[in-house]
Amino acid sequence: MNRDPLTILKEHQDEMRQEAVLYAKQRYTTAPKDAAKEGKPRPSLLPMDILIDFICPAYEEGDIKYERESHRRGFPVTDLIDALDRHKKAFVAGEDYDPETKEKYGIDKHHVAAMVFCCLSLLHTLKYHPHLDDRRDPANGMLLNEQGDAEAEKVEGAELW
Repeated sequence: MNRDPLTILKEHQDEMRQEAVLYAKQRYTTAPKDAAKEGKPRPSLLPMDILIDFICPAYEEGDIKYERESHRRGFPVTDLIDALDRHKKAFVAGEDYDPETKEKYGIDKHHVAAMVFCCLSLLHTLKYHPHLDDRRDPANGMLLNEQGDAEAEKVEGAELW
């Protein structure tokens, strides 16, 4: 009996698909490092809707209040810690949005978003501007980070950000 070549091709494609699915299942159940893509950043995991709706307004305030991208120059670490604490206290007290930002700039900035901004800015400052780390040892009042401004030029990427 002669079989139609298209039917044979379709059956072969179905078999290949089933084999590929089986292979993928075996691979990902037996090789968790491959499944987790260990060591590779996965930006697709970021909650973009939350970042856009809540975090962007915190950055927009800086663009209006100071200048575009001013946050990339870094901040004194203790200023960020103080701001983080102020926003935390306001949120814990029941205030969701920063009224000053709304009044002055027309921006609805959530206090939790402001805290996230502070945390992201802390990470950025510590990575690219370690000379702005002005934390002090509570025991003796000495700076914990003894890098001076001259050290800023040695941080890879600092000139870009």
